[in-house]
Amino acid sequence: MPLHNWRSRLSAIWLKLIEPQDSVEDLDERREARLMTALLLGAGLLVGLSIIISLLTGPFGRRSFSDGSVRLVSLGLLIIAYVYSRRGFHRQIAIGATVLASLTVVGYATSVGGSEGQATLSFLIAPLLFSSLFLPMPVSLLIFVLNLLVVIGSPLFIPGMDIAMAMDTPFQFNLLIGMMVLLFGFYRRRLESERQRLAVEKDEHYRAISELVSDYAYAFKVGPNNTLVGEWSTNTLQNLTGYEREEVNIRDVTFPYWDTDLELGQLDRIRTLGNHPTRGEYRIRTKEGKERWVEVHRQPVYDSTEKRVIRYYGVARDITDRKRAEEERLLLSLHQERLSVMSDFVLGVSHDFRNSAAIIETSRYLLGKLLEQAHPDRQQMQNKLDTMRAGIEHLTVQLDNLQSIATLVKPQPAPCELNQLINGVIQQLRSQSQAKRLFLKWLPYDETLRVVVDGQQISHAVNHLLTNAINFTPPGGSISVRLFRTEEHIGIEVRDTGIGIAEEHLGRIFEPFFRVDPARSTETGGIGLGLSIAKLVAEAHHGRLKVQSVEGQGSTFTLTLPLPKEDVS
Repeated sequence: MPLHNWRSRLSAIWLKLIEPQDSVEDLDERREARLMTALLLGAGLLVGLSIIISLLTGPFGRRSFSDGSVRLVSLGLLIIAYVYSRRGFHRQIAIGATVLASLTVVGYATSVGGSEGQATLSFLIAPLLFSSLFLPMPVSLLIFVLNLLVVIGSPLFIPGMDIAMAMDTPFQFNLLIGMMVLLFGFYRRRLESERQRLAVEKDEHYRAISELVSDYAYAFKVGPNNTLVGEWSTNTLQNLTGYEREEVNIRDVTFPYWDTDLELGQLDRIRTLGNHPTRGEYRIRTKEGKERWVEVHRQPVYDSTEKRVIRYYGVARDITDRKRAEEERLLLSLHQERLSVMSDFVLGVSHDFRNSAAIIETSRYLLGKLLEQAHPDRQQMQNKLDTMRAGIEHLTVQLDNLQSIATLVKPQPAPCELNQLINGVIQQLRSQSQAKRLFLKWLPYDETLRVVVDGQQISHAVNHLLTNAINFTPPGGSISVRLFRTEEHIGIEVRDTGIGIAEEHLGRIFEPFFRVDPARSTETGGIGLGLSIAKLVAEAHHGRLKVQSVEGQGSTFTLTLPLPKEDVS
């Protein structure tokens, strides 16, 4: 196996051995516990190695037995301290180790006495250095003062020591090195405190900014076993879901997910805990039981020391309106596809019907000519042929209506003069009104009225309204067409003195294929598309088509168009 693979395996084993247990959740506590555990494990390995070497190489005697016993006891104490350090008792172990190390140094100095005892007192700096890594600064300062007092009072319990020897090397060394240790420890803790302050300040800034926006923002603290603890969240959760923060179990699912999206939300959260930023769209159930859509972004915070995600932030945005708009666009697209299919069908059928009608009309015409030449007095047959011709013309008009409603698309606006446009439609139908002895009156606008509309579609709409009035006005009646302008719109009014419309039918007359009298003849209308086409044209131009009618007294149809922003010259 390559060397780097061995190194990676050993490193992974070492990290696993010094990792505190999951019960230690605070990050600072875990860092200190990890350092203490690493020191104890390293010391235990060295002591164990020394025991093995002494057993293999040293002579077995009284002194070696005594040294071996001390090392075994030391190894046992290190193992016990190691176990409790992983459980989070590192500070208690630091206090015990400091006291034990100080007593060991003093005891050894007392046993040897003289100059060797004097030199031994310099090792009191080791417990101080050890305590400064794990204990608060006041405790380390107390240990420093006690060490100096022990050095000053050492002539009282160390044989061969006097005050001059105590104040010489041990006191000066412990004073100088101790002050350096305390100074370094002070600045180290100050830097750590500043780092934590900046982190808290940054977190508070993020939270303050989040409170100013409408999105719901939150933060989770992640434990070593991926347990989640809600740190904070903005006050917009209630606006989004209707729930108070206390009503949602933020340790578990964060949001009241819709049942079908619960698993997806949990899978994305697991990916976030694996140090992968995630974005997801989910349905949630509000407190009132309504469905809403949220878009959630999660950003993990990875700690290189812990080798895991220690926190993640989230932002949830309400996208219900966007989702509904997307659904409406999809439905509109499907509707347009259906209309396209229907349009193709109508065009195809219309083409076939026109061909058949053309063949019938040609045959009728030729038959009429033959009858006229062979039997000039056959007027009854000619009447039948005229009826056939009227039926074919009516069929052609209805095919035109079907084609119009099937191919009605977005208007193609162009400048046109409405007086001329409507007058052209009236002239086309004047002969038809005269045939029924109807008085047709045209009331144009008293000024030139040029607008930007789809002239062909407006002509079709007016044609249908006027044809409807002619068909349902009895002979001798009157029809008036008026073009007017108000401050808000342009209006085209078609008024007749016809049979009128019953009140129960007024709400349905614009529906496609609706006929008040399904059994009416071809002389009084078609298949019920004329008014529908007129209404669609009005709405396509952002206008309206309204009707007022009294049964037996006549009807008034008014097509209104939005007033143009400026006249077209």
